[in-house]
Parts: sequence; structure tokens; C-alpha cells
Amino acid sequence: MDKYEYGVKMMNIIFLDFDGVINNNDDLITEESILTLKKIIHEYQAKVVVISSWIMDGREERKRKIREFLDKLGIHNIDFINPNLIGTFENAELNYRLLGIADYLLNNPQIDYLILDDEYDDEYNRLNLNHLKTNMDTGLVLSDYNKVTFKKPDLFILSQISIQENDLNRNKRVY
Repeated sequence: MDKYEYGVKMMNIIFLDFDGVINNNDDLITEESILTLKKIIHEYQAKVVVISSWIMDGREERKRKIREFLDKLGIHNIDFINPNLIGTFENAELNYRLLGIADYLLNNPQIDYLILDDEYDDEYNRLNLNHLKTNMDTGLVLSDYNKVTFKKPDLFILSQISIQENDLNRNKRVY
């Protein structure tokens, strides 16, 4: 199921939150969530980009632990958004997750993508982002598979976001 555009292999990206997606409200990682996620990854030949608050301030040690965690779950092709961004859209401050997704898409406009998250409905809609909302009580479930759609980014809207690198010397936890 490889996709090509102008002779260039296209990639599907899943922007993955953890809480409310691969685990439920009780912080339990559910087998159904992992199996569903792996089915989506396999069927769409997708790469996972972590957007979870678990990445904290982007330090390499934290990323290594997340890679190990996902590797144990059988999820190997991963990347991370930059969680150290600040910025605005239409004079409203955006959180690190939205900025990281926008930055990633602006730097990789040829990809198709899907966001799996249990939060930020209004913000995702306002930025015309392709979001599949999961239920925080159950996490990702098999019936969510039928709702999966990968789309191209809306570069017009994303280009209107002001994005800057945060002062990394502050050493604070980013949420």
C-alpha cells in the first residue's frame, strides 16, 4: 500500500497522545488500544510522532525512555514533536502540542497525517487539523479504526501561526 506522488514515496504520520488514547482514565494501558493502534500503523504504513505530555521538556533521556516503552509495545518507527515552542494564532496563545504539530507539518508538508487525542477539540477544529477524538475512559478502541482518515495539512492556516523556540534555559516541565 505504498503511496507515491511525483515519484516520491509519501508517508502517513500519526500524532499520538498517550493519556486517553493508549491508556484509559485509570492509567491502564489497554490491550485493545495497543492492538488498534498497531492495526492502524500496519494498515496505513504510518510513523508515530509523540505529542504526549510524557515528553515533558524534550530532553533526550525522556525520549529514550519513551522509545523503550513504545518498543516494548511493538511500536518502532517513532519521532517527537518539539515541545519547547511558544506561539500564537489570531492573537491567542497556543499550547506546545498544537505548536509542535503545526511546526512538524509545516516542515513536512508532503505527508498525510492523523491526530489521535482525547482533548483539544476546539483548538484542533479552529486550526483545521485532522483529529480523531478518543474516549478518555476507554482509550482507542477497535471501532475507532473505522473513523481513521489521513489527510494533507492545511498549510494556509498553519502558515498563519506564529511559532518560536522557547527559552530552554528555564528548565521547566512543559504541558
